[in-house]
Amino acid sequence: MKNILLIFNAYLLASCAGPNNPFGSNVWINTEFKHQIESEKYAQIKSFPDHKIYHRPYDMIIQIADENGVPKDFRYQVLYNGAIVDSWWKTEKIVFDPANPNIVNIVFSDLSLLPERENKIDILYYRNTAAKPVVYSIKPPTCSFDDAIRIGSLDPFEDRAPVEKNFLESISLNYNVNPPLLAALVAQESSFNPQAVSWAKAIGLTQVTPIANKEVIMFKNDWPVDKRINNMNYLQIKSRILARKINHKTDWRLDTHKSIEGGIIYLKELKKYWTKKSTVKLLNQTFKRDIPWTDILLASYNSGAYRVKKSIKRNKRSWLQDQELQEAKKYVKNIKSYCHAFSDLNTNLQDINNKEFKNSIVKN
Repeated sequence: MKNILLIFNAYLLASCAGPNNPFGSNVWINTEFKHQIESEKYAQIKSFPDHKIYHRPYDMIIQIADENGVPKDFRYQVLYNGAIVDSWWKTEKIVFDPANPNIVNIVFSDLSLLPERENKIDILYYRNTAAKPVVYSIKPPTCSFDDAIRIGSLDPFEDRAPVEKNFLESISLNYNVNPPLLAALVAQESSFNPQAVSWAKAIGLTQVTPIANKEVIMFKNDWPVDKRINNMNYLQIKSRILARKINHKTDWRLDTHKSIEGGIIYLKELKKYWTKKSTVKLLNQTFKRDIPWTDILLASYNSGAYRVKKSIKRNKRSWLQDQELQEAKKYVKNIKSYCHAFSDLNTNLQDINNKEFKNSIVKN
């Protein structure tokens, strides 16, 4: 009996999802489940927000509207990366709408999606035990390099951002870059800290590295470059910046406006690299008409265009799953998440609707 208990406990520990699963640490995952289900259409499912968020924890509300009414004993399942998530106890809340028997809301609080993971999330709703499920998939955040969307909110950086939204928008549009994407890059790179320094000697709001710096000053040769930095380590650079011995007058990367423009210039240079005849040929052969331009440019900004090119040659369409690009994978997902959150359309329409929706749940 003791041995059986030990084996059972070992199984529980092995099955416990912990940080591998955003729906709670105390869950079992049936990895044998195969998501090959035809989705029925007797109900509509929505999520608020309607996309995954990677850059912060968030509450996700699943709203089910059944045309024949939602039974009190309805059943639902969460599929995480193709496996059923079975909780020991439910941490989510089920909220029926007393004014509308056709609607039920399932509230998952404080979800944290790790950007290095796949995070494929599907919701299955069953009207009864005999019914086939209605299947709903949570979409990833969207963001395009070439869009021209206004910035709605820079939350949570709104109060401490050292540059105005108007400046971010005007300079982005001047270089034909999507303004929320630029704001997202700054958020991810430096959290809008103009004095940010990395161990790789990347400096400023857009964390321009020494290699990128050489590219930028080819176009801005009148911008100041502090050559003392070349002979300093991270701690020396950081201490001198804090003491203002290295500042915006000695190095352009510490000038908030120049740092923004310099980051854009480097992005545009990366775009030139990827639109050369030889690289376009590689992209066309790999992706056909579905080239993920935004992902490629952002990954190149993070990890270098050469490393990204090697990964595309080696892994084809699975290039971002390459072990050498694990940091870039997180980087790309976080920026697209920030970008979606910063966009004017998202802020004015979706977030307001979410707030009203959450308020209505609280009242109920």
